[in-house]
Amino acid sequence: MKPPTGFRRLTISFAVPLAGASVRYIQGTVPRRSKQGVMALSSIPKAVSFSVVGADAPNKCTVLTQPDISPTSDQLVQSIQEHDGPIIIDLDETLYLRNSTEDFIDTAAPGLFGRLVFAALEVMRPWRLLGGVKTRDAWRVRVAAMFPFAARRWEKRAKVLGSTEVHQPIRNMLESRKDAVIATLGFKPVVKPLLTAMQLTDHRLVACEMGSLRDRNAGKLALVRAAIGEDAVQRCAVLTDSVDDQDILDACARPILVKWPAARFVPAHRGIYLPLEYTHRIKRPGLSFIQRSILGDDYMAWLVASIVIASAPISHAIGLLLLILSFWTIYELGYVDNDRVGERYEANPTLTPEYHRISVATSTTQAWIWALGLGAAGVAVIERDFAPWLTGFAAWSAALVATYAVYLLYNRVDKSSRIWLYGLLQLARAASFLVVVPVTAFGVIALAAHAVSRWIVYFVYRVTKREWPVEIPTNILRLFVFILIAVPVAASMTSTFDTATLLTGLLVLAWFSIRSGPRLPQIFAKAHLIKTSQAKESGSPLNASVPKCKSDLATPSARS
Repeated sequence: MKPPTGFRRLTISFAVPLAGASVRYIQGTVPRRSKQGVMALSSIPKAVSFSVVGADAPNKCTVLTQPDISPTSDQLVQSIQEHDGPIIIDLDETLYLRNSTEDFIDTAAPGLFGRLVFAALEVMRPWRLLGGVKTRDAWRVRVAAMFPFAARRWEKRAKVLGSTEVHQPIRNMLESRKDAVIATLGFKPVVKPLLTAMQLTDHRLVACEMGSLRDRNAGKLALVRAAIGEDAVQRCAVLTDSVDDQDILDACARPILVKWPAARFVPAHRGIYLPLEYTHRIKRPGLSFIQRSILGDDYMAWLVASIVIASAPISHAIGLLLLILSFWTIYELGYVDNDRVGERYEANPTLTPEYHRISVATSTTQAWIWALGLGAAGVAVIERDFAPWLTGFAAWSAALVATYAVYLLYNRVDKSSRIWLYGLLQLARAASFLVVVPVTAFGVIALAAHAVSRWIVYFVYRVTKREWPVEIPTNILRLFVFILIAVPVAASMTSTFDTATLLTGLLVLAWFSIRSGPRLPQIFAKAHLIKTSQAKESGSPLNASVPKCKSDLATPSARS
């Protein structure tokens, strides 16, 4: 029978080499999962027999099974050992149960400085301009090697890791197969100390030169072909854990992809806390939220509302940047608490997939140290005399404490009551810096519009009980709220505007308009008068618009 569209027929051996684990041998149709699955089976045409070990089996094939059996790790390795041809063994998370590159980078000391350096490297991403994304680790290794005594520290650490984190069944097999090749996209000066500790220095090592962009781009298959030849590759068995090795799995005689349960990926400097890491890796994955929302919206709202009356604009901008980082360090603690409380008490908590998949260091104590340190520096840049600095720092600390307290309360009340507390949180995001920095009247209006526009979106979300209303143009709403408040305030002023107030109003209006983006002219372009024929068809121009209004507004009964 021909398999359905999107399926192909393969014979798969699925084994879990742990005592008590459920093990199934499967034969049947397997869906292609080249985009979302753990492997693209359709691109491995030679895989008549494909071994998979671990929980990440393709499509978790439990529908077509034969009776459970329990092959051990030793049995699987023995079958590889008996292969009549060359053997290629992957290093990271296969022979070595960790990632050698991450472990080497983790030796960069002092740890906090190294954490900051590599965080800055992730923001700059020089590999986008030179080498491409495949060379990311090459850049990181180059930087790590520049740290004082990096090589000496790594040799010392590798002696311990090489003996304790080796996959013993594979190592034992390699002792009897001296012709086996250890192949990795790791780097020779990093890998060699590990192999020395494993007592596997007699085996051929295929790896990248230290920090080589060319080797990383070439890929493992090209490196192995250059080392042992095309004919040997076609006759060999390949044991690896990585789906990135599909090219060499396609080229070899016996491809074996194994996810070992004992293997683990441990990121470098994982235990060192860094502000905003939880935000961009778990709560709002990616850097776009920091760039657009924190810097592009919050920070710029602070800046345009206050820059005109600043005596030293450059110092003022730097001081506000330090204050916004200080504020968001504490606001992020609210994110952490929100996720943990939701997971513990809510039936359907809103958690990103990264929350369960990624481990990020979080520390309330360290967060407060960072926040107070950044706040003290920010106030010092703005207020250079001691007395104003002391007063400003005390006020700023109080603002941080109040924000954190409101967020903790917000996380623990019912969702209907959160509507009002969310408004206070948005007010803190928009205006907490006012305890340190003065602004003009139009500056206050701009900050109010910034807070109210975001609260309105949340209000609609809670009252309608739907998904987050992404279709609402928040920045256009902010511009409209600003104009709505600024016009009557300006009309009520009896005295002439001073220059600073007028310039602030114009600057805010210009920036809010820019941030509204292309949707603002689109709204004006779509506006039109109702035609007479359209009015007759619906009865009247008023009646024609009523159904739309009713569908957009929640009735009292619907809200209850």
